[in-house]
This record gives sequence, structure tokens and C-alpha cells, in this order.
Amino acid sequence: MTTSLLTKKSVGSGAFKNIHKAAKCKVPKKVLKNYQKFLIKKGLNGKGQKITK
Repeated sequence: MTTSLLTKKSVGSGAFKNIHKAAKCKVPKKVLKNYQKFLIKKGLNGKGQKITK
């Protein structure tokens, strides 16, 4: 996921609602901590779901 438009406001609350329970979201190393904070709040928080660099 690399885009300059990805922000807290641009990701809806149901964005990750019906994704695979073992999904992995790959993000750039520079923004990993920032993305983790708000992507988990937006629904990417399943047991096997991970945000990686």
C-alpha cells in the first residue's frame, strides 16, 4: 500500500470488513507505525491479519 492519499480520514471504517482472516497488508517501512495505528482502528485487526514492511 503506497499512496500519498492514505490518511485516517480517507480510509472508511468498513474498509477491511470482509477480507481474508489471514490477510497481510504490506506498507513502506517509513510509515509502518503510523499506518498500524489507524489501520487497526479501521478494521485490520483479525487474529491472523498483519501489517508488515
